[in-house]
Amino acid sequence: MEYQTLVMFDELDKKLIPINEGVFKIAQFSNEKNLNRKYAGNLVLFSNGEIKEISQVKITGYYGEKVLTKIFSILNSTYDIEVKLANSEISIESILGKAREYLKNDLESVDPYMPPQDFSKISDESIKDFKALYSAFSLPAPEDCLDVMV
Repeated sequence: MEYQTLVMFDELDKKLIPINEGVFKIAQFSNEKNLNRKYAGNLVLFSNGEIKEISQVKITGYYGEKVLTKIFSILNSTYDIEVKLANSEISIESILGKAREYLKNDLESVDPYMPPQDFSKISDESIKDFKALYSAFSLPAPEDCLDVMV
């Protein structure tokens, strides 16, 4: 399956995190309560300009379909999850403000998630919709993004 790179607005740490769609299927080293505390309420920006809010994360069992995979999953605390996404009514102006703040916070951190960015693209007044905002980011390939919730 071919995943795309998405942008998650981490409301807890006030950072931007590039993720791939696989992140909505697997969790590791966590429980449902902690996953919801960490991820519920985060916004996710898709390449087509959709913006969704993570409303719930539910553990549905151990990861994998085969017995050996399940055993490995038990040993490594790896779970299948279901992530519920809800429509968001956030305005482009509000998301632009968050994008600038969260990107600055991320890039100033010791171990940033996002690659170096051209801030002028995100500050550009020509960004009028979510698709243009997504296009303004320099994003890593999906295989270089967060692909599991922890």
